[in-house]
Amino acid sequence: MKSVNKILIIVILGMTITFVSKSSSGQLFWLGVNGGTQVEWFTTPKIDNAVLSAGIGYNLGFFFKYGKKPFYQAEFRWMRASNLVSYEYLPGEFIEGEVPFHKFEIPIKVGYPIVYKPMFKWHVNGGASIGTTFMFSANNFEFERNDMKNPQVAVIGGTGIQFMNFILDVDYSYHLTQLFKGDEEDLGVDWGEHLQVIALKVGWLF
Repeated sequence: MKSVNKILIIVILGMTITFVSKSSSGQLFWLGVNGGTQVEWFTTPKIDNAVLSAGIGYNLGFFFKYGKKPFYQAEFRWMRASNLVSYEYLPGEFIEGEVPFHKFEIPIKVGYPIVYKPMFKWHVNGGASIGTTFMFSANNFEFERNDMKNPQVAVIGGTGIQFMNFILDVDYSYHLTQLFKGDEEDLGVDWGEHLQVIALKVGWLF
């Protein structure tokens, strides 16, 4: 009788493990969280007496992923970076300071795995994002959210690896929308620049 019970337990455990592994391999929908750092810089302004330096910041987000070959991903992320801005408003007279830009973005991407193994995957992806830029704190230029062109539209591309459920991604985005409205009556100058971002993120899939 004991041997029969042992056999039944082994069979049940074997069926359970097989079912779980098949369910996992057949999974098509995932939820993930990620966070990391990014470098932001601007294209050259239209004016010679302004400098917008690169800034380093951080990002946090979560995403939904569907499919395997290809896969579709929608992400919701918050990004923050401080950029040093300098403007010569009179010959030899400058105003400068760090401007803390905050962004909320929704990238929509399509990806395809170059390497697809049970424990390791390497993919490339591309798509577009829409978002908004705003300020949480004061700055020397008195920039406000109303000075920004919102919504911001960008193109995005990147690559990443996945080891089991751990992920490491890097992506580049170019904002098609100029950051500032270019309202000379309000800002006193038409900046005429586009934001670019390289983001490095680590995360986990559920």
